[in-house]
Amino acid sequence: MTEAGFRPEACASSLKRSSTGVEQYYFNLLSKRDLSAIDALIASYGGPKAVSEKIRDIRGYKKRREIAASKGYGDMLAQAEKYVGSSRR
Repeated sequence: MTEAGFRPEACASSLKRSSTGVEQYYFNLLSKRDLSAIDALIASYGGPKAVSEKIRDIRGYKKRREIAASKGYGDMLAQAEKYVGSSRR
């Protein structure tokens, strides 16, 4: 038990000792069904590296603007950019 009365062993699903000797607690926050669904989703995108690249690509404003325009929000964004541009002068 720690000084504050917290007992990690009471709520941790497992305790592992890393190669450096540090204790690490792992919690079961997701069910096996959830983990299976996440694995299937990652596999459908081509693996974790492909998912990371996709997220990195979408974060740029230019790409987000293209996606918004394809969903019918292009005029609204153009108007907002016009307002922002006119307020910076």
